Amino acid sequence: MHSESAVQYAELVEATVSEAAGGAPLLAARLHYTTGRLLELYCALLPELHRHHLASVPEQAAIAHNNLQLLAHRVTALAVRHRCADGTLLDMVPELRRTGSDIFLAALTHQKEQLLDILSEAGLENLAQTGDLSATAGAALRRCGHQLRRVCRVWRPVLPAGVHARAAGLLLSVVTGWITERVLAQQDISASAASQLTAAAAPLVDDALALFRPDTEGEEDPAEGSAPAVSESEARALLSRHTAGWGRFTELLLVLEETMRGILDRWSDGKGPLAQHFSAEQARHLVRALFQNNERRAATLARIK
Repeated sequence: MHSESAVQYAELVEATVSEAAGGAPLLAARLHYTTGRLLELYCALLPELHRHHLASVPEQAAIAHNNLQLLAHRVTALAVRHRCADGTLLDMVPELRRTGSDIFLAALTHQKEQLLDILSEAGLENLAQTGDLSATAGAALRRCGHQLRRVCRVWRPVLPAGVHARAAGLLLSVVTGWITERVLAQQDISASAASQLTAAAAPLVDDALALFRPDTEGEEDPAEGSAPAVSESEARALLSRHTAGWGRFTELLLVLEETMRGILDRWSDGKGPLAQHFSAEQARHLVRALFQNNERRAATLARIK
């Protein structure tokens, strides 16, 4: 999806270059220079004039990203078609792409900051206590899930499918990575806290697939350029590929409710799923945090190496 103004701007650039192609060398040089200046101004003014909206409105940042990528593509085609030997047009292509990427990366950073602000209220500083995590972690993770669904729903009909999947995975990994690191930092985790945290994270896990699987069922007029339908297996592949630490996060949730025997089975002499995502030291740390110090725990720790 692109804005109409960007398409018109691209058409103006194309008309100017086409006029230069049929003119005298001096006129052509001047028109190429003018075209370069038009593109420079676009790159310079767009981020400044729309700074607030680009930072706070996810859809606007995505459209601006697309507009600049469109211009970069059209300018490249123009330079090749008209054999612009002076390099004026081609020199602007990296700047157009960089400006578009910078705008979208700034929007991603803004979303990450919002998610981290929400997570700061999750109350995972001390999991040794047996308080009610549903009022803190549960509420925070529900808000994170809502935020993720909202921004992915806004971006899906705008961004190319690959860009959307990478953005969704990056934002989801902010949440899952934060939770994983907080749990690994605990010296003691009560059984109640482990169970409540697993329950609080369950909706996030259940809804994660939908971030990568567009659902247009029931829509009368799906948005033009929306991401193509994908199967459940394809969506799972996208989720795993683009969400750093997703397997680590889901494995951690399983471990939080496992018995010592179950954890040993998942370690499986360094060949099981637990060993794929955690080092031996991290696995032993989780056992120490989850279970009281006794002979069974000592025997379990000795077998994780």
